[in-house]
Amino acid sequence: MSSWSVSVVKAMTIKQLSEVGALTYGDGYRTKRSEHGQPGYRILRVADVSDGGVTLDGEDHVHKEFQTNIGPKLSQPGDILLTTKGTVGRVAIYPPQAEQVVYSPQLCYFRIIDPEIVSPRYLSYWFKSEAFSRQALQRANSTDMAAYINLRDIGSLEIQLPSIIEQRAAADILGALDDKMLANEEAISNIRDLCEAHFFKALTIDPGKPCTLGKLADLQAITFSDGYRTNRSEHGTPGIRILRAGDVRGFRSFPDGTDYVSEEYMGRIGAKLSRAHDIVLTTKGTVGRVAVIPSNMETVVYSPQLCYFRVTDESLVNFGFMVGWFSSRNLKDQLSAVMNKTDMAPYVNLQDIRSLRVPIPDISVQRAVGSFQRSMLDFMHSLSEENDVLARTRDELLPFLMSGRFKVRDAKKIAEEVA
Repeated sequence: MSSWSVSVVKAMTIKQLSEVGALTYGDGYRTKRSEHGQPGYRILRVADVSDGGVTLDGEDHVHKEFQTNIGPKLSQPGDILLTTKGTVGRVAIYPPQAEQVVYSPQLCYFRIIDPEIVSPRYLSYWFKSEAFSRQALQRANSTDMAAYINLRDIGSLEIQLPSIIEQRAAADILGALDDKMLANEEAISNIRDLCEAHFFKALTIDPGKPCTLGKLADLQAITFSDGYRTNRSEHGTPGIRILRAGDVRGFRSFPDGTDYVSEEYMGRIGAKLSRAHDIVLTTKGTVGRVAVIPSNMETVVYSPQLCYFRVTDESLVNFGFMVGWFSSRNLKDQLSAVMNKTDMAPYVNLQDIRSLRVPIPDISVQRAVGSFQRSMLDFMHSLSEENDVLARTRDELLPFLMSGRFKVRDAKKIAEEVA
C-alpha cells in the first residue's frame, strides 16, 4: 500500500497519478499486416468498446510471436479503456474472464497500481463526467475523418479525488445500475443466438418448399447503399448527427457522437439519411455488426463505414426474414471471405456487398420466420430501451456523486428504485 493517501479532495493530473505510482497508462499497439496471424491476440478496436463493456468478435489477430513487441499494450483484467478517436470518451473496464487482447492505437488504457489512491471503478466513472468532457473538448484535435485526443493531452487531464471511501461509495451506487444494464446486454446476446438457430431450422423444415440462392444486388425488393462521406466544412449545428460504425452494437444503434452535418447540406445527403426499419451493417473495422433502426430513434446521417438496406416490397421479401439473415453466421462467413485487409482496419466495399448471396424461400416461409424474428427484435429493443432509462439515471446521478453535492444514501435509494 502506498504511503500517499487522500484525506480531502485533491486535484492531480493523470501524469502525476502515474508518477506517484497510483496507475500506469498508455495507448494501443500499431500493428503491421505482417504481424497478423494465428495463434494470436485479437485486436480490440474503438468499435468494440461501448460504455460499460467490450465486444470480442473482431477477426484480426496479432501473432503470439510478437508478444514482446506488444509489451504492456496487452490487456489485463480491470484495465480501464477510453476511446480516443472517432467517438471520443466511451469507457469500459476490461472484464476478468475475457480472453487477452491487444489494444489498437485508438484506445487508451489505464491500469490501477494502488487502489488505495484511486478506485478503478471511480476513475472509469470520472471519464464519463462533465469534468472529463470539458477538458477533453478543450484538448481534442479534429480532422476531416474524426476527432481525437492524444496521449500527451490525456496525461494533462486533471481529476478531483475525494477520499477512497467516498470514491468506492459513489462507484458502488453507479455500478448497481451498470450491472443491471450488463445483465440486459447478456440477455440480448442470448436472444440473438436463439434467433439464428430458429432462422436456419425454419429454412430446412419443409423440403417441399426449397430455398433458392440469389445475389443481394439482384433482389428488386431491396435497396442498399453505403453512407455519406462528409467534409469537415460541412459539420455544424443545427444539423443531423453522424452515425458511425462504433455506434452499432447489440442489434441497435446508439448515436452518441458529437459530429453533426449542417442542415444546409441535407440536399446532398439524400437517401443516406436514416429511416425507421433500415437494416444497418458495419463495413469497416469490426465488419459485420448489424442494427435495425427503431421508429423512435432520431434521424441520423450514415457514415461511409456503414451500409444500409431497405425492404421496399414485402410481398416479395419479408423484412423480418431479412433481419434473421443479417444476424446469421451465413452472412458473417460470406463477409469474411470477401473482406479486404489493411494495416489500419479490415473493410468490405459496396461491390463486395452486391455479391452476397441470400437464401430466398417461399414467401409463406419467409413470413413465418419473419414473425418470430420481429417479435424477438421487439424484445431486444425493449431491453435496450430499459437500458436507456438506467443509463439516464446513472448519468443524472454521476455529476452529483463526482462533486460530493449529493448524499450517498439518497443516491443509493434512487438507484435501487430504478434497478
